Amino acid sequence: MAKLSPNEKKFLSWCDELSEICISGLFHINFFIFLTEYFKKYPKDETYFPTKFLNLTKLSHMQSAISNLIIIFDNRTDTVNIREYVRHVKTYPGIFKVINKTSLDKVVNKDLDFLNKNISTIKHLLNWRNKLFFHLSKEYSGIREKIPNDFPFPRRKAENLFFNAIKILDRYKSIYDGNLPAIPTEYRYNIKREIESIHDIIKIVKKYYQK
Repeated sequence: MAKLSPNEKKFLSWCDELSEICISGLFHINFFIFLTEYFKKYPKDETYFPTKFLNLTKLSHMQSAISNLIIIFDNRTDTVNIREYVRHVKTYPGIFKVINKTSLDKVVNKDLDFLNKNISTIKHLLNWRNKLFFHLSKEYSGIREKIPNDFPFPRRKAENLFFNAIKILDRYKSIYDGNLPAIPTEYRYNIKREIESIHDIIKIVKKYYQK
């Protein structure tokens, strides 16, 4: 097996690290979406759970999803993020043996264009982090319930950002080593199975209280 260059090692290491954060973020955003939409559709089922428990559970999943998104889509050059990952590909095209630089640049520029178009969404999410999760904003002291009204959480946009980050990671990983995805398919099915298990938990709780 050929010895990996430092740039290849960095490419693979960043891919693995960002993939793990994507898996975690996708898990949390899917749980948040499921809980929000389920109890909106079946509001009566909320009565079987302590109110604070449900609110804290949803808030915890939302906080984790936002934190993961901000890590992935960070714009700083001194952190590992999806933009720096794509820039690394553009700077060191020699790590790819099966595509020429011109073709690679077209792919890279398209991905950078996508990232630039979604800067506003990330800045929007930063308001949650800066005003509630990581800092306690004086502006919202005593009225923190206003934050969701002033900065609605775009849950479907957040979910799509995770999916697009995964596509970017998969794309370059596949070009590098021949159609092997950065995130194995079984991980994505595991997330789906975990969410389906919540249905079972809700059924058990309802059955218990309906006796």
